[in-house]
Amino acid sequence: MFQEKPRPLEGGVWKWPWITDNRIGPVGFRGVDLTRIVVAVDHAGGADDVNDETGLVAAGRTADGHMYVVADESGRMGADTWGHKTCRLALKVDADAIIVENNFGGDMAKQIVTQAWKELAEKGETKGRLMPAIIEVHAKQGKRLRAEPIAQLYAQGLVHHVGEHPRLEGQLVTWIPGMDSPDRMDAAVHALTELADPAAALAGTGAYDDQRLAGRR
Repeated sequence: MFQEKPRPLEGGVWKWPWITDNRIGPVGFRGVDLTRIVVAVDHAGGADDVNDETGLVAAGRTADGHMYVVADESGRMGADTWGHKTCRLALKVDADAIIVENNFGGDMAKQIVTQAWKELAEKGETKGRLMPAIIEVHAKQGKRLRAEPIAQLYAQGLVHHVGEHPRLEGQLVTWIPGMDSPDRMDAAVHALTELADPAAALAGTGAYDDQRLAGRR
């Protein structure tokens, strides 16, 4: 059944044309050469699957600075589930880094991902591949200051969604600063912020600040 797309809210940060006009299909994406691929996870605070959704998004970047959202596997899941799912997505897209937010529980997210990778390796699922770098971010400022620079990259046609990601896209176009944190959007912003920083591949871990994307556009 056809489902009408959410209508953007007045004062929202994202606009539908920024997504739809720059969308790329799977066939067109075959010719895209990604130089970096990351998986970002914005985990729910609780330990079981009855809490808010955990955002889980994969994205990549080309040498010319264009970015591609390639997967959204977000959903309600407990820590054990999202840890394994994060690692499996990283294997699937051949990610070089996994981005985790350390606001809740300190090193908890990093420990969960590390343990999950170890368990998958013991089962042979990693096929001997080394674990991607784990990059911890502490989003210390307001969500508007994180989201707006990424929205501007969309406005400039530098972000492309590979195929459709309805629930992620719905969160983007209906989010207004001051609203509760949307999980899928947060994961996408983490991934794209990492990819938008030319120095990020060498930076390891860090904290976002108000100038994280300054001078890049």
